[in-house]
Amino acid sequence: LTRQGQETNAEVCRLAEEKSRDREAATILEHKFIAAQQALRQQLAQSEMEVSTVKAHLKIAESSIAVTSAEVAEAQMLTITDKAAQVARDLNMQIERMRSTFDRELGRAQAEYQKSLSHLQHECDTLRAALTKMQSEALSANDETERVKALL
Repeated sequence: LTRQGQETNAEVCRLAEEKSRDREAATILEHKFIAAQQALRQQLAQSEMEVSTVKAHLKIAESSIAVTSAEVAEAQMLTITDKAAQVARDLNMQIERMRSTFDRELGRAQAEYQKSLSHLQHECDTLRAALTKMQSEALSANDETERVKALL
């Protein structure tokens, strides 16, 4: 029995030692698991912060895009306004040139009209004088005819 007791005792000691090693290994594994869990939690927290930072940058970029879009729209409106103003200036210049041409042509036409009117008045005066002369001659011829009739 002693020998068997010693063997059993040795077996119990070996098992106790194995159990102790397993406990130590389990404790080490538990510590590693806790450390890994903490590291993962820290990485998760850091990732969440990075996601928040990226979201903030995204919002800033969206705001910047909105501002840029507004600036582009304003620049387009200014460009359209500038083009419209240039078209208006060009049209005003064309209108002025047309008005100037019209005024010159009107002046020329009025001068020709006055010249033609003067010429017609001169011809009318000439015709009137000729008519008066013819009437005078006709009266003289009529008087002559009356005198000849009276003599006959």
